Amino acid sequence: MTRLNKNLPHEIVLEILKRLPVKPLMRFKCVSKSWQCMIDDPDFVAVHLKHSALSGTNWKYKEVKSSPPDFVDTRMVLGFGYSDIINDYRIVRITYFHDNNEGYMGRLEYEVQVYRLSTDMWRTVEFNNGCELSDLSTVSFNGNLHWISIVADGDRCWCYGSIITFGVAAEVFNQIALPKSCLVGVTYDYVYLSVLNNSLVLLINHVDPRNQLNDTCYVWVMTEYGVAESWTKLHTLDLNEGVSRFHGFTWSGELLMDTYQCELISWNPSMGLTRLLSTLGPLDLVTVVESLVSPLGQN
Repeated sequence: MTRLNKNLPHEIVLEILKRLPVKPLMRFKCVSKSWQCMIDDPDFVAVHLKHSALSGTNWKYKEVKSSPPDFVDTRMVLGFGYSDIINDYRIVRITYFHDNNEGYMGRLEYEVQVYRLSTDMWRTVEFNNGCELSDLSTVSFNGNLHWISIVADGDRCWCYGSIITFGVAAEVFNQIALPKSCLVGVTYDYVYLSVLNNSLVLLINHVDPRNQLNDTCYVWVMTEYGVAESWTKLHTLDLNEGVSRFHGFTWSGELLMDTYQCELISWNPSMGLTRLLSTLGPLDLVTVVESLVSPLGQN
């Protein structure tokens, strides 16, 4: 390994190492002090994490202590993200308090708290968007957390507003507009967020209340992150199964969904075919990524 390090440029060595799993990298730290410093370097850890997000699988955990809300009748929306700018993780907890007279969509009462892994502490942050966030899907992408906002229209009916983002490094909320035509003429729908090929994706399930077993699903992709005008409709799916929930995309690009029959199915965009994966009932799926980043905040 030392000979390899001498014969190859430093940039080439880094390109090779970032493609390796965590376990051999931990062994390679014993080769020499220079290799240990190179693998422990925060810049390399961030590069390895980005590459692992496309190909690796691993899981580590840390118990996070938090105090429960003061009110029993609440609704909570969570988010978990990482920023390579600060090399740290954040948990965002948004608690909505129930209004006995007007429900959650009455006078909006909420509290936003952020947990920093590096300090093991919670703190309260400002959130002045005046909307409620959907808990159907939360996506961590490009250093930001993403939710779909829910607002009340003039008739006090639910409708989707925009994509609310939270910058993990700056701890600031912002918003991204939805495609202008994506929800026009819709009787009833579900909207989810996902990531495909390093792009933010919007998944829309248009439901016909007269026939819930015949849904039309649309896949929109944001080709230039943060630019609302770059939204492009990528796929249209006509599914006889009826979709009750989107899980997002696999590494190979297949879309995972639950049906109303409590089946897990996948849709292959290149072939346009669905296949049955499980009949075990509703499942919670998580994405796991192998990383040199320690859950304890230390490498």
